[in-house]
Amino acid sequence: MIDRNAILVGCVVQVALLVTVGGTGTDFFRAVPWLGAVVLSGLSFFGGGMAGSLAGGSRRSRAIHGGLCGSFGGCIFAIWLYYTLVADVYRGAFYGLAYAIATIGIPPAFVARYDTVLPVAFGVGGVLLYAVEGALAGAVVPPEWIDPPPVYPS
Repeated sequence: MIDRNAILVGCVVQVALLVTVGGTGTDFFRAVPWLGAVVLSGLSFFGGGMAGSLAGGSRRSRAIHGGLCGSFGGCIFAIWLYYTLVADVYRGAFYGLAYAIATIGIPPAFVARYDTVLPVAFGVGGVLLYAVEGALAGAVVPPEWIDPPPVYPS
């Protein structure tokens, strides 16, 4: 059974970290642009680990909860990345991620031909990356890592 509360808590943590890292500190990430890409690509570990630990149960159940949490955070990440690449609005760590995408060595002829498809492809890749990271973190983190509050019968 899916524990919606565990997924919700993990999503809130993940989206809060994404908004904090993605929306603030542009000057710092302009000085160290690759750090933005590294930080943004690892945020799903926190939310997926939180969701998996709160859900408890078997390793498979924790991985499912972490993966669901990671896929939701990945959708938020993909929308923001698409907006960053299409509208040329670089804020926070997304400046570093856009810098990393621009300097990874994609041939200019390929970019010119598929310029409308690339932001969507990077967004889909981001959703998959976040889902896999969330599933891994949810499966690896032990259920005793976070003690859920006791539930008192009413």
